[in-house]
Amino acid sequence: MNQTESALRFKQIREGILKLRQQDLASELGCSRQHVGRVESGRAEYTFSQLQKMSELIGVPVCSFFDGYIHAQIPDWAADYIKVPAPKRRKLDRAIISILDILN
Repeated sequence: MNQTESALRFKQIREGILKLRQQDLASELGCSRQHVGRVESGRAEYTFSQLQKMSELIGVPVCSFFDGYIHAQIPDWAADYIKVPAPKRRKLDRAIISILDILN
């Protein structure tokens, strides 16, 4: 997959699967809206940690980005989770981690 195809794919993921604005995705990935725009126009690339975060958001392995194809559909529960505002999602994540720590 070349840079242009990759850029188009990332835009499709953001708009079609995540249904996020560039600014919202940037907040999730810890980068600027401008960086997301540069990636989507083929002038920049995401870091590995940003790809990891995006893979978590859509529920696929990070290797899916390197294959150029997303192998799984986003689960219904993940689509609902993504709709929760980011600050509440972070609180939910912390609560889940705390529960997992107790169980382990």
